[in-house]
Amino acid sequence: MSGVVRFCRKCGSSIVPGARFCNRCGTTVDPQSTFPAPTESSSLSKTANNEISPLESVSQVEESLEEEIPPDEFKRLVTTYNVWRLEEQLNPLEMKLEELSAKKDIGELAEEEYNSESEGLKEEKQHLEKELNEKMDVKPLSVYFLKSQEQEAAERLNKLENIFEENKISQTTYSKLKKEYSEKLQAIRHELTYEHQKMSKWKRILEKEVNNAKIALEELLVRYEIGEVSEDEYLTKKSDLEAKRKDLENSLTLINHLLK
Repeated sequence: MSGVVRFCRKCGSSIVPGARFCNRCGTTVDPQSTFPAPTESSSLSKTANNEISPLESVSQVEESLEEEIPPDEFKRLVTTYNVWRLEEQLNPLEMKLEELSAKKDIGELAEEEYNSESEGLKEEKQHLEKELNEKMDVKPLSVYFLKSQEQEAAERLNKLENIFEENKISQTTYSKLKKEYSEKLQAIRHELTYEHQKMSKWKRILEKEVNNAKIALEELLVRYEIGEVSEDEYLTKKSDLEAKRKDLENSLTLINHLLK
């Protein structure tokens, strides 16, 4: 099979050599099988106007996903949760610093008062930013950024409409830019549809895994209490299981947030 280009049996995307999953739809790759490249007509029928049929966006995504979250994706889930929480702490700090700066500029705060009140906030902000940069060693999930991209694309379309209504641009320019921005917005929504279906599947998997982790902790306690495992072994395994459960619960919290 050396030199043979393989394609995903679900979405038709080319498969990276050695990959276990399709990097577009997540379908498991059978190393013993190859699939022909999709024809031009079939590709266009699926992607024309960036439309997604209900079958493709729900059923096919459900079928293509594994019954467990790949380890690298779970790692990205945990990282994305940490990034989200750090940003949640950073936002109010930045707003408070902006407020203090505005009060100083209009004379409500003297320079010394401003320095005194902002010093601690700036140190905390720097600490959080450093921690955030360290978390970025693992790339967060793309869905985390897609919602803001969707909002930004929709706002551009609205602004374009306002500019056209004010007779600042010609019909030709308006039509060209509207087509460009509409296609970008549709592409983002296409990706969001897929990601949301994936998150829904992962949510069900995580709920089961959280429950399994709780049961495992209970079983470990029983084995320790009846003397089957030593105290050292119990404490070590308990620490590992609790850390795993925390990551699972945090990931579930993040997914519930993303699916709102």
